[in-house]
Amino acid sequence: MKSRRRFLQEALLAGTGSLIMPGFLKSKGTEPKLKKVGVQLYSVRTEMLADAVGTLKKLGQIGYQEIESAQSVKGNYYGLAPKEIKKILKDQGMTLRSGHTHIDKNWQQSIEQAAEAGQEYIICSVLPSPGQTIENYQKSADMFNQAGEQCKKSGVLFG
Repeated sequence: MKSRRRFLQEALLAGTGSLIMPGFLKSKGTEPKLKKVGVQLYSVRTEMLADAVGTLKKLGQIGYQEIESAQSVKGNYYGLAPKEIKKILKDQGMTLRSGHTHIDKNWQQSIEQAAEAGQEYIICSVLPSPGQTIENYQKSADMFNQAGEQCKKSGVLFG
């Protein structure tokens, strides 16, 4: 038997969903109103490491339009140079929207590559300093603020 609290929670969730869902759907049928669909390359990292150009072309053929790269053993663009990935994506009708990397010894190079590739955002995918303490979070916040300033100088947004 459901408690009154659980019933109200579920009813609220269902009601909220019914209000939000029509905004995601077209008036005819249930096709999404998505303008551009993207993919994070980390989800196809094995394929990217084996054949970056071929994988990007297949993603374009499938219909992906936005790309988020990810740092790999071959660099930020799976072995491709920033200008090279920019051209391949442009030829496929895609955009390199973002890339996730780490604040490490190559951080400044990552920023420069992001700017050269035409990437809008650079995302730090992990805390730059290990440990779950208030001190560490404050240190990480300071590092993120500095990273944001560095990115801003290169015309890239930090996240």
